[in-house]
Amino acid sequence: MKTKFALTITLFTLAACGGGGGSDNAATNTPPATNTPPTAVTTPATSPPPATTPPPKPVIGEALPSLASPQPGSTAAVGNGVEGIWSNASSFFPEIGFIDSQNNLSAININSSAVPKHLFGVISTTSSGWSLISGLETSNFLFSPTTSGSGTYTAKQTFAGSYMTASANPNNFSWTYDPANALSVNQSSVGGTWSKSGDSLVIGSDGTFTGTFLNCNVSGTLLLASPGTSKNLYQMILTAAAGNTNACQIPAGLRFTGNTGITFVPLIGNNGYIRSIPFLLKSDGNTGTLVGQLNKQ
Repeated sequence: MKTKFALTITLFTLAACGGGGGSDNAATNTPPATNTPPTAVTTPATSPPPATTPPPKPVIGEALPSLASPQPGSTAAVGNGVEGIWSNASSFFPEIGFIDSQNNLSAININSSAVPKHLFGVISTTSSGWSLISGLETSNFLFSPTTSGSGTYTAKQTFAGSYMTASANPNNFSWTYDPANALSVNQSSVGGTWSKSGDSLVIGSDGTFTGTFLNCNVSGTLLLASPGTSKNLYQMILTAAAGNTNACQIPAGLRFTGNTGITFVPLIGNNGYIRSIPFLLKSDGNTGTLVGQLNKQ
């Protein structure tokens, strides 16, 4: 998901200005000319002006965090190798997965067909493998319990495998460790206004928020999944208010929960990145899901 920014750049040229010299034609008593050969006048060679380097393109985004040099306290610096944000931008539907320190897994757009699928589950891990203890897939507004799931991982590098439901073929996926894991955060890191395509949340430094989503007035919290740490993973709770108009698509009072984190969206033109919050939420009682992505303003 990319956001295009209109950027106006003023191009200008530096012109070198030179000064001109004057000459005085004074009358003097000069002896008559003789047959002395004329003296050749040599004009000194001039060097071309040095080439000018165009000014650097202004950067309006921020640099991507470095997994090679993760920020202190970040998931990449202190995490267990499985927890964190995982992604696959090369799939037909860009995929992103969240695994918290309690091994709760949620994933957006697992693409085993032309229809994106979402997964909620709990995994167990060994030194290099994982298995799905329990899970629930959502696709086309239908919920299907998983029957099995397993795979392999390389700590802080790759996470791959597949899972099954009773009515479908294996759903395969392959993720890489996202650079957002190298970002060190605190609770106030999510403070501010986040919006996109008419949806907007205003989040306080304590993680409480109000705003609009899917034509509904909503409120809730966005709190660190591991309180007291600097790991970039948050738990989101969202509820729609009563008294919304008929355009609202979320049942009033129904609570939705799920994990999310701050990710980075590239700006058009290699001009840095902006922060974004993609989220996948599941309702109490497993009656619905909410999927969205909001960018920092």
